[in-house]
Amino acid sequence: MGIKGEGGNPEIIKTLRKALEHLDIGNGHLISWARAELGARIAALMPGDLEYTVFGVSGGEAVDLAIKVARGFTGRARIISALGGYHGHTGLALAAGDEKYRAPLSICAVAL
Repeated sequence: MGIKGEGGNPEIIKTLRKALEHLDIGNGHLISWARAELGARIAALMPGDLEYTVFGVSGGEAVDLAIKVARGFTGRARIISALGGYHGHTGLALAAGDEKYRAPLSICAVAL
């Protein structure tokens, strides 16, 4: 990691190293203590006995996750989505969205 014009400034390097010890880069495949702590705090604020918190890096990922959780919880395959709506550019989000968002990608609609 470099900063243009700063060379090897020891103070900047020290600050970056300290920040990187706690930085969450958003990769859900890697363990993040900051993300785990945030998940625990969110769970403590929610009603009921929330056991899991899942973070996504985009709205499309959140839509995909919501569809998967709803299907798993209800046992139903179909969902309702808004006509003409944009729900994201991930797999299930595109399938739930309007044709005009799928067409440029040559993705056909599926019965959700």
